Amino acid sequence: MIIVHGTWAAPTWAAPKPGEPAKRRWYEPVDSRPGGEPFPTKLDAALRDRGSSARCWAHCTQGNQIFHWAPGANSWIARTRAASALADYLAKLQKEEWLCHIVAHSHGGNILVEALPQIISELKSNGSLGKLVTLGTPFIDTMSPILKRAQRQNWVLNIVFLLALIPVAFWTVVVVSHTYDFIREHGLSPFVRVYFPSLLEGSVVVVLDLFIPLLIFVLLLIGLPFLRTRSTSRGSFWPNFTEDGHTHLQLLVLGSSVDEAWQVLHHLRTIDNPLRIGSNAFVYLFSSVRSAALQSSMIARIYGAKSYSDLSKVAKRVAASLHLLGFLAVLYAPYGAAQFVPQNEESLLSGYFSRAVQIWMIEMVLLFLAIIALTPILGGSFFSVCISPVRWCAQKVGSLASVFPAAVTYGVRYFGWPVLIKIVAGLEGYRFKVPLVNQCPSNVRENFVKYENIPMGAQQRALEKRTAWVAGHLGGVSQTFSRLVVTTDDIQSLLRTIEEDQTLVHAAYYTDDECIARIADWIAGKG
Repeated sequence: MIIVHGTWAAPTWAAPKPGEPAKRRWYEPVDSRPGGEPFPTKLDAALRDRGSSARCWAHCTQGNQIFHWAPGANSWIARTRAASALADYLAKLQKEEWLCHIVAHSHGGNILVEALPQIISELKSNGSLGKLVTLGTPFIDTMSPILKRAQRQNWVLNIVFLLALIPVAFWTVVVVSHTYDFIREHGLSPFVRVYFPSLLEGSVVVVLDLFIPLLIFVLLLIGLPFLRTRSTSRGSFWPNFTEDGHTHLQLLVLGSSVDEAWQVLHHLRTIDNPLRIGSNAFVYLFSSVRSAALQSSMIARIYGAKSYSDLSKVAKRVAASLHLLGFLAVLYAPYGAAQFVPQNEESLLSGYFSRAVQIWMIEMVLLFLAIIALTPILGGSFFSVCISPVRWCAQKVGSLASVFPAAVTYGVRYFGWPVLIKIVAGLEGYRFKVPLVNQCPSNVRENFVKYENIPMGAQQRALEKRTAWVAGHLGGVSQTFSRLVVTTDDIQSLLRTIEEDQTLVHAAYYTDDECIARIADWIAGKG
């Protein structure tokens, strides 16, 4: 019996960490190293009580190592490589005439399901497979989109092949017909005397006209029998397997709705993006610009900017008059510039604008000098109100700069959540949409899968252990996040603690006697 471990659970001797002492994992045979529940020992005893000859790692007595996938990283690439390694591992044992049962925990179940097509194809010639069990696996089907893409590419290549065959066949028919007419009219000897000396002399025309089309046509005809679209669905391997008489093969899936790993991965994938902004991009950018302008005016007010309500009646009238003069000055500048337009037609436009700007600047300077002269009489609030149009324009122009950070914020909040889900699910570099996380494998036919919740007694005891774990580790978690700087190593350490600590539901139930009894019943064929 082979036990496939989950993420971050590789043997310490296979993936050593600096400063970490060697300890025995829960799935390893009992030896002198400390650590881990004696799961193999308990399961062997339960199988012995049921009259089954299956034993955990029985083949390792012959010098074979246990199966492991190092470093056990939370990565779909690592799991895919482990699936291939598991299939090769089983093929080797089956050649040695072992009947192999498989118990896979956590992401080890994904490795098992992904390896099944290769395993089954090997079984057609090498023997049979025993019982299959997964424990607390959050099933993620990463391969089906990849295989569907390969199927589409195969279909496109078939179409291209057929489209290439048509003109080549037509070209070949024309060449053959022309050759036949030449031989019928002039005889075979003239044909040989004309073409073959030219071919021997390296005539490109003869090669292109006669021999290359025939060669391409022959090659296409050779490839025609291989023109077919093969089914790349993983589930398609199961019917072929049962046709060989192996109808006993089934997969027992043991899980729980309170399993931490499944809860986190499933709900992160199914909930709507909590970071995404509800409005569309244009509405959000417009509201961001408007909000930035409003915020800028409020900040200016805090910094001491005044409004008409802060002035006396006389100061209000004077400020309003100056603002009216400034408005009229803006209107007069183009009119005044027109009176001094140069007669040179080539410089008409540039001269007009240059003169208008000069007049406007002179008017603004005179107006500003008037404001400076009146400020000692009417007070500092008068000056602040008089320059309010300049401040208003600066606020509006400055608010436009908020478009760029707002666009970046919109993109980060829109795309950040899927990236976070990929990181949590170990799907970094995965080019397809993040698959749903299910308690049953979606890429295996339903009639070959039997799902069961873990025994209620085992679940209840696991929940009690989880409560004790939270009480015992909450202080450590709080202490970690109370630091001024929380590193990636700190987060990874917490995740490893959750994965490896067998008092949590995700790990506790498979070491529970009642759960071990159910696994033993399945392997021994008792139900």
